Amino acid sequence: MLMEFQGMDVILPAGHGLEIVLTQSGEDYLAPACANACPITVNDGTLTLPTIDRDGSTILITPQGEDAANNQ
Repeated sequence: MLMEFQGMDVILPAGHGLEIVLTQSGEDYLAPACANACPITVNDGTLTLPTIDRDGSTILITPQGEDAANNQ
């Protein structure tokens, strides 16, 4: 199985959380009896996500040349 995730550069304020939704698509599986949503419980599991602490000076900056339209 191949998985591809698109990175996002976002600011998550302190005290806020993330919601992780696991979905499956394809023609080679039998849909679950509980239709669209099935609760999943993971006991003693650990999810590790990389984080980058930034000072705010380079957040959401796209690399582009000096001649780009928004660099005037």
